[in-house]
Amino acid sequence: MNFYRSVSAKSSNIQCCIDFLEQICDDIDEIIMFRHEAVRIRAVLCGYILALKKSKIGSNQDDDDLEVLTDVNNLMTAISRLSISIKNITSPTWENHALNVSATGPIDDINEALDSLVVPLVQLGLNVVKYEPNKVD
Repeated sequence: MNFYRSVSAKSSNIQCCIDFLEQICDDIDEIIMFRHEAVRIRAVLCGYILALKKSKIGSNQDDDDLEVLTDVNNLMTAISRLSISIKNITSPTWENHALNVSATGPIDDINEALDSLVVPLVQLGLNVVKYEPNKVD
């Protein structure tokens, strides 16, 4: 039982972020473009989820300070941006606007969203790996 307590979110805001990231991982199964990148992105997101679950954020009153709340809010904003970027390359969304978007636009949006996602994670004191695009994909 102690194991599960040690890898569960201590804050409802953090749990909300975890749930949102897990939903993005599910949405990745539905994308119709950039599949290789998506598989690697999902692996990185799973690392972020685990880091959030193991974090002590929300376990003491110091975490109610304005700086932590701001970082958590920034994290949620970044997750939302990533979610929109991922949903833009799922069916039928992609099919409806593919001809109006540059070929690299969607993956550029996803990379920018991932860059903005790692900032609040680091500011919250989490040791996370930044996603790096692979030239081979």
